[in-house]
Amino acid sequence: EKKESETALKLMSDKLKEIVDKDYLTGLYNRRYFYKKANSEFNRSKRTKQHFSLLMFDLDKFKMLNDSYGHAAGDAVLQEFSNNIRPLLRQYDIFARIGGEEFALLLPATKKHEAYIISERMREVISRLVIPFENNSLKVTTSIGLADNYEGITEFEQMMRLADKNLYQAKLNGRN
Repeated sequence: EKKESETALKLMSDKLKEIVDKDYLTGLYNRRYFYKKANSEFNRSKRTKQHFSLLMFDLDKFKMLNDSYGHAAGDAVLQEFSNNIRPLLRQYDIFARIGGEEFALLLPATKKHEAYIISERMREVISRLVIPFENNSLKVTTSIGLADNYEGITEFEQMMRLADKNLYQAKLNGRN
């Protein structure tokens, strides 16, 4: 009985951890978990003097899509976006939904030029994506901001601001 109770408790604990760490819609990590892992990775990379990169994604014209087709369509797009990026990740990458249509990806042991190649591959996959929704075929593009820890960065929050600034610049340059 004791063994069964311990097993049941462990299963419940694991399930609770998943609920706390994951975004319910996409199954990706949530913002809280992402920041915890990102700060840990940032500190590790400083200690070991190893590169790591950060990508921030924003789905282009998402509000217009949501307003035109409804929130269920927006949810379908968020899920398909996540499902199409997930297979491109390495086992140790950390991908999270950090806000409505905003996502962040930590790329440990990845230099800036490598992160750029990865981001471009992801951007192309999303730009070719066609999402069936009711009687419509929805298309979406993403803009991506990139930062790495070797740009005079002393704390992870600076990396986030730089990636966000670069994301904004990508949007100003025409999106996608």
